[in-house]
Amino acid sequence: MAGRLLTREEDILNRWKEYFAELYNPTSAKHIKLNEPTDNESNTISTTEVTTAIKSLKSGKAAGVDEIRPGMLKSLKSGGVDWLTRICRVAWTT
Repeated sequence: MAGRLLTREEDILNRWKEYFAELYNPTSAKHIKLNEPTDNESNTISTTEVTTAIKSLKSGKAAGVDEIRPGMLKSLKSGGVDWLTRICRVAWTT
């Protein structure tokens, strides 16, 4: 039916049935390869990742639903970043 204009209601309904059958019941499954962490990598969030994320925040923006402004995070010293990293790890693993 490719390239043909469907005008009859029955043909249109049948095409929609075909479309959804192909969409929800694929005959050729796509394989997605997930990168497993190597011995040198861990599956946890690092302090470096948190520091990089904090540095990438735009200054002067309004607080989100957590009421934390970007400037508050940017003013954290190393101890604060360590605590934030721990919180992120807990959130990531639960």
